[in-house]
Amino acid sequence: RMPGYTGLDCIDYLYSTGKPTPVILITAFGDPQVHRDALAKGARAVLDKPLHLDDLCAIVARTLG
Repeated sequence: RMPGYTGLDCIDYLYSTGKPTPVILITAFGDPQVHRDALAKGARAVLDKPLHLDDLCAIVARTLG
């Protein structure tokens, strides 16, 4: 776990800066609520660990267009 912050906290901070920052959240502690919250906050995708590298590469490519 990240010390002091969650991935959801980081999403809040990134979007509070006013700069468009695409976020793909990768979590070892994902549950359906974390997925819903992250997507509602603007994350482009949420992946649970362990993840398949091909899935991550496809989401990055799709996110960057």
